[in-house]
Amino acid sequence: MTLQELEQHRRALYQQLQDVGDFRPGTISANYRRCGKSGCACAQSGHPGHGPQYLWNTTQADLPR
Repeated sequence: MTLQELEQHRRALYQQLQDVGDFRPGTISANYRRCGKSGCACAQSGHPGHGPQYLWNTTQADLPR
């Protein structure tokens, strides 16, 4: 395939993903954390920390008991 054909195929795939819409309720967050080791790069001033670690949070109804 030519580069132009590959780019067109990529655009078509992106469109298919957009057409799916939201299929999982909730929130996705990217978190950065410091590990606590004094010799680690994350302990330096201005370092964002380790990450990103992606977390998905959602609320679900209670199940009957």
